[in-house]
Amino acid sequence: MQPLALQQRPAASKAATRGTVRLFAVAMPACTSASVINHQRRLICAVMLPAIALGHALGYSLDLLPAAALPILFTTVLPARKLFSTWPNCVTILRTLLAILNALWPTGSPTLRCGCGIAFVALDFVDGALARRLKQATPLGGLLDEEADAFGTLVASTELVRLSLAPRWLAMHQGAAHYLFIIVEWLLCPGFEWHMPFARTAAGVMGVCLFSACVAAAAGAHTAATALGTVGCAVNAASFTASYTYLAREAV
Repeated sequence: MQPLALQQRPAASKAATRGTVRLFAVAMPACTSASVINHQRRLICAVMLPAIALGHALGYSLDLLPAAALPILFTTVLPARKLFSTWPNCVTILRTLLAILNALWPTGSPTLRCGCGIAFVALDFVDGALARRLKQATPLGGLLDEEADAFGTLVASTELVRLSLAPRWLAMHQGAAHYLFIIVEWLLCPGFEWHMPFARTAAGVMGVCLFSACVAAAAGAHTAATALGTVGCAVNAASFTASYTYLAREAV
């Protein structure tokens, strides 16, 4: 999730012409919906980031407390009656549950954990394809997908830490990066909308590297696994560095 920030301009500046006024009036429901989603995203991150820090301070894995918190957040912060309202949402929740299973059962069979990882990645393609095919893309579905991706990254980062497949600090940043950035953005630029056009590319490269690192580690190729894990974390760090640079420039 990377930035190309779009500032929410005041209504007065948008009303320079009558045509602009009409355009702004039509856009108001969408803006209202976006503001609700942003608020829900920030509330989720405001719980998940301290959960990561607290778990680490108590000696737990990075993803343990967030794994316990995420289902509660989904059913309290988000409209529970709409969580299963579309097939894409159901698929997204299923892959989130797979990540939660991995987080809560870190000593499970490597084969089972690898299978869950494969299913998580595969279902990431399925929910998007279903949303487009069935025309069921919704702001809530987008938020669910984003948070599923973020939590999956946290679980993968925890695995890197557990297996020593990347510098510890780099893997920890990767796991917390989404939650940290949303909170910093909330504090510095709460009136801005953020669109990250190269997020999918960076996330794709990172995901391939992380998954390949875990597979290589399971096969006993520790050197290759470490290299892949480090590259994946570095891609993530570089993309968020660009995000923070742009955020700082907009905040001053």
